[in-house]
Amino acid sequence: MFSVFIPGVPVAQERPGVALKKGRRFSHLYEKEASRAYKGIISLIAKTTFDKRPYSGPVVLIIEVRRAIPKGWTRKKREDALLQRVRPTTKPDLTNYEVLAENALIGIVYHDDAQVVEKFTRKIYAAEPGIRIIVRAVGENEATQKG
Repeated sequence: MFSVFIPGVPVAQERPGVALKKGRRFSHLYEKEASRAYKGIISLIAKTTFDKRPYSGPVVLIIEVRRAIPKGWTRKKREDALLQRVRPTTKPDLTNYEVLAENALIGIVYHDDAQVVEKFTRKIYAAEPGIRIIVRAVGENEATQKG
Protein backbone atom coordinates (compact mmCIF):
# COMPACT_ATOMS: atom_id res chain seq x y z
CA MET A 1 0.00 0.00 0.00
CA PHE A 2 1.14 3.55 -0.74
CA SER A 3 0.04 6.32 1.62
CA VAL A 4 1.26 9.92 1.82
CA PHE A 5 0.13 13.24 3.25
CA ILE A 6 1.49 16.39 1.66
CA PRO A 7 0.92 19.42 3.91
CA GLY A 8 0.18 22.87 2.50
CA VAL A 9 -2.35 24.31 0.11
CA PRO A 10 -3.43 21.57 -2.33
CA VAL A 11 -3.13 22.43 -6.03
CA ALA A 12 -5.53 21.11 -8.67
CA GLN A 13 -4.81 20.38 -12.32
CA GLU A 14 -5.33 23.55 -14.33
CA ARG A 15 -6.50 23.77 -17.91
CA PRO A 16 -3.56 23.73 -20.29
CA GLY A 17 -2.30 26.99 -21.69
CA VAL A 18 -2.15 27.64 -25.43
CA ALA A 19 0.85 29.23 -27.11
CA LEU A 20 0.54 30.42 -30.68
CA LYS A 21 3.67 30.44 -32.78
CA LYS A 22 4.09 33.76 -34.55
CA GLY A 23 3.70 33.44 -38.28
CA ARG A 24 2.70 29.76 -38.10
CA ARG A 25 -0.63 27.99 -38.35
CA PHE A 26 -0.42 25.78 -35.29
CA SER A 27 -0.66 26.16 -31.55
CA HIS A 28 1.14 24.42 -28.73
CA LEU A 29 -0.51 23.26 -25.49
CA TYR A 30 1.52 23.44 -22.31
CA GLU A 31 0.97 22.61 -18.65
CA LYS A 32 0.80 25.62 -16.35
CA GLU A 33 3.59 26.07 -13.80
CA ALA A 34 1.56 25.61 -10.59
CA SER A 35 0.14 22.27 -11.74
CA ARG A 36 3.49 21.05 -13.05
CA ALA A 37 5.33 22.01 -9.86
CA TYR A 38 2.79 20.36 -7.54
CA LYS A 39 2.69 17.23 -9.68
CA GLY A 40 6.49 17.16 -9.40
CA ILE A 41 6.29 17.38 -5.60
CA ILE A 42 3.85 14.46 -5.43
CA SER A 43 6.00 12.41 -7.83
CA LEU A 44 9.20 13.13 -5.88
CA ILE A 45 7.62 12.15 -2.57
CA ALA A 46 6.19 9.00 -4.16
CA LYS A 47 9.61 8.04 -5.56
CA THR A 48 11.29 8.46 -2.18
CA THR A 49 8.61 6.73 -0.08
CA PHE A 50 7.31 3.92 -2.33
CA ASP A 51 10.11 1.36 -2.41
CA LYS A 52 8.28 -1.30 -4.43
CA ARG A 53 7.79 -1.88 -8.11
CA PRO A 54 4.72 -0.18 -9.57
CA TYR A 55 1.51 -2.14 -9.19
CA SER A 56 0.71 -4.08 -12.35
CA GLY A 57 -2.89 -4.99 -11.57
CA PRO A 58 -6.01 -3.05 -10.65
CA VAL A 59 -5.72 -0.49 -7.84
CA VAL A 60 -7.94 1.52 -5.53
CA LEU A 61 -7.21 5.26 -5.24
CA ILE A 62 -8.29 7.29 -2.20
CA ILE A 63 -7.77 11.05 -2.16
CA GLU A 64 -8.63 13.45 0.64
CA VAL A 65 -8.24 17.14 -0.18
CA ARG A 66 -8.01 19.22 2.99
CA ARG A 67 -8.74 22.90 2.47
CA ALA A 68 -7.92 25.61 5.00
CA ILE A 69 -10.82 27.07 6.94
CA PRO A 70 -11.39 30.70 5.93
CA LYS A 71 -10.03 33.04 8.61
CA GLY A 72 -13.09 35.32 8.70
CA TRP A 73 -15.49 32.57 9.76
CA THR A 74 -17.18 32.60 13.14
CA ARG A 75 -16.21 30.10 15.82
CA LYS A 76 -19.46 28.19 15.23
CA LYS A 77 -18.88 27.94 11.48
CA ARG A 78 -15.25 26.87 12.06
CA GLU A 79 -16.44 24.10 14.39
CA ASP A 80 -19.03 23.01 11.82
CA ALA A 81 -16.29 22.90 9.19
CA LEU A 82 -14.05 20.73 11.38
CA LEU A 83 -16.98 18.40 12.06
CA GLN A 84 -17.65 18.29 8.28
CA ARG A 85 -21.10 19.82 8.60
CA VAL A 86 -19.85 22.49 6.19
CA ARG A 87 -17.89 21.37 3.13
CA PRO A 88 -15.95 23.39 0.54
CA THR A 89 -18.12 23.87 -2.54
CA THR A 90 -15.83 26.38 -4.20
CA LYS A 91 -13.49 25.80 -7.12
CA PRO A 92 -11.31 24.02 -7.99
CA ASP A 93 -13.48 21.01 -8.72
CA LEU A 94 -12.75 17.72 -7.03
CA THR A 95 -12.01 16.02 -10.36
CA ASN A 96 -9.16 18.44 -11.04
CA TYR A 97 -7.41 17.29 -7.85
CA GLU A 98 -7.98 13.66 -8.90
CA VAL A 99 -6.44 14.17 -12.34
CA LEU A 100 -3.31 15.79 -10.94
CA ALA A 101 -2.78 13.10 -8.28
CA GLU A 102 -3.46 10.22 -10.72
CA ASN A 103 -1.02 11.57 -13.29
CA ALA A 104 1.69 12.30 -10.70
CA LEU A 105 1.81 8.62 -9.68
CA ILE A 106 2.08 7.11 -13.18
CA GLY A 107 5.21 4.99 -13.53
CA ILE A 108 5.94 5.20 -9.79
CA VAL A 109 3.04 3.59 -7.92
CA TYR A 110 1.23 2.11 -10.93
CA HIS A 111 2.09 1.81 -14.61
CA ASP A 112 -0.97 3.59 -15.99
CA ASP A 113 -3.93 5.44 -14.54
CA ALA A 114 -6.19 3.01 -16.43
CA GLN A 115 -5.37 0.59 -13.59
CA VAL A 116 -7.47 2.69 -11.20
CA VAL A 117 -10.70 0.69 -11.02
CA GLU A 118 -12.12 2.15 -7.83
CA LYS A 119 -11.82 5.66 -6.47
CA PHE A 120 -12.95 7.57 -3.40
CA THR A 121 -12.29 11.30 -3.23
CA ARG A 122 -13.51 13.97 -0.87
CA LYS A 123 -12.87 17.65 -0.23
CA ILE A 124 -13.10 18.81 3.38
CA TYR A 125 -12.07 21.67 5.62
CA ALA A 126 -9.28 20.86 8.07
CA ALA A 127 -7.06 22.54 10.64
CA GLU A 128 -4.02 21.40 8.61
CA PRO A 129 -4.52 21.85 4.86
CA GLY A 130 -2.96 19.35 2.47
CA ILE A 131 -3.71 16.30 0.39
CA ARG A 132 -3.72 12.65 1.47
CA ILE A 133 -3.27 10.03 -1.25
CA ILE A 134 -3.64 6.30 -0.68
CA VAL A 135 -3.20 3.62 -3.34
CA ARG A 136 -3.65 -0.06 -2.71
CA ALA A 137 -3.98 -3.13 -4.87
CA VAL A 138 -7.50 -4.49 -5.23
CA GLY A 139 -7.88 -7.15 -2.56
CA GLU A 140 -4.83 -5.97 -0.57
CA ASN A 141 -6.81 -5.12 2.60
CA GLU A 142 -9.04 -8.18 2.30
CA ALA A 143 -6.00 -10.50 2.31
CA THR A 144 -4.59 -8.97 5.48
CA GLN A 145 -7.97 -9.02 7.24
CA LYS A 146 -8.55 -12.72 6.46
CA GLY A 147 -5.07 -13.77 7.63
